[in-house]
Amino acid sequence: MRALYPYLLNIHIVFGALGLLSGSINLMLKKGGVIHKKIGFTCVLRMLITGISALLLATFSFNVFLFIVGIFTIYLVGTGQRYMQLRNLGKGNDQNSEIGFSVTACSSLELLLFFGVLSFWFLNLI
Repeated sequence: MRALYPYLLNIHIVFGALGLLSGSINLMLKKGGVIHKKIGFTCVLRMLITGISALLLATFSFNVFLFIVGIFTIYLVGTGQRYMQLRNLGKGNDQNSEIGFSVTACSSLELLLFFGVLSFWFLNLI
């Protein structure tokens, strides 16, 4: 598993940089346009890959800070995507309850993991 670490680190760096770059570009585009939506979706995917790779890297090196940052990255991307889906409900789109349940379940799990890791880290300081 340790042999995967350099590859995961490269994936994390590349996708994180591309996600931040596409998000920055998206800030300059007209809101709601076709290009804005496509770049926003690629930004979401890139940041999810960045968050997942952060969790894996933190697991390999037992880096609590990176683990927490990975959790928050996935959480913020998931809640942002869910907000965009709920915002479009009034425009004739049906609510997809499976996606809502998935985001809620993952958010709850991430919150539990966050407090579990934080308490484990705190107890090891004492």
